[in-house]
Amino acid sequence: MSHMKLGALLALCVLALAACNTSVEYTREPRILYPEARDRYEDVSLHKIFHDGKLAGYADKKRLKDNDSNDLNDRYEIFILDANRDTIGFVTDHNEAYRLQAHGPAEMVGVNTVLAKNAQAIFGWNQGKTTLERMVYREN
Repeated sequence: MSHMKLGALLALCVLALAACNTSVEYTREPRILYPEARDRYEDVSLHKIFHDGKLAGYADKKRLKDNDSNDLNDRYEIFILDANRDTIGFVTDHNEAYRLQAHGPAEMVGVNTVLAKNAQAIFGWNQGKTTLERMVYREN
């Protein structure tokens, strides 16, 4: 390629870039809004978790709101809370138990149809007896 053709091509590219000079002006900062957890779930039930007779935490069952009238496709999650009511894990509607970790994704620690066994796995207990007691809400 001759120097003249190369120069012409370079000049054409510079002209094309100059013609495409566009600026974008944002009038406001773009925002992505996520629904709060309490807005995505509906309370179903709450159980106390006892280990060897001592209160160890809670099992808080929630229904994921799907805004339809078909109850057959409803999804549920059970959040396992410690005695201070901090979430330490959860159980899916497929009976998979996950323990939350400080760094990284939740770790699957068990699969059991018995909620007490899944709670044991989340707490990391290998021995002792785990029982659940359903809490009843009373109106004054």
